[in-house]
Amino acid sequence: MPFPRLTEGLKTLGKQNARYCFIDSAPTISAQTEALIAVADLVVIPVRPSPADLWSVAETVALVKEGRKPLLFVVGQAKPQASMTAQAVAALSAHGRVAQSFIVDRVTYAASMTGGRTAQEINARGPAAAEIEEL
Repeated sequence: MPFPRLTEGLKTLGKQNARYCFIDSAPTISAQTEALIAVADLVVIPVRPSPADLWSVAETVALVKEGRKPLLFVVGQAKPQASMTAQAVAALSAHGRVAQSFIVDRVTYAASMTGGRTAQEINARGPAAAEIEEL
């Protein structure tokens, strides 16, 4: 089994009254993906509003539905006022819930990753921080 200590670690977090545990995984389907879905309470699926992302997310959605887990799509790298974003939301909503707030394509996100920080750490009052807070 991938992640042999995952269940133990989640139990430890529960005993410490942790409210959330976010696990970021690779965008590919593997035994690790299936193991993470199995222990998830909610599967958050980031999707760019592009045909390639919409096509590639189908296998993940099938796994999540097979595992009978709730899912939430989060539209990221969105272009403000672009019709492609609205089209992506419409397509995704046929398969599950879509977060009401979007993550816009901003330089702040890339800049924060290069330094191992978050958008909030780069500019706590900036639009990127506000988007993450809203999400």
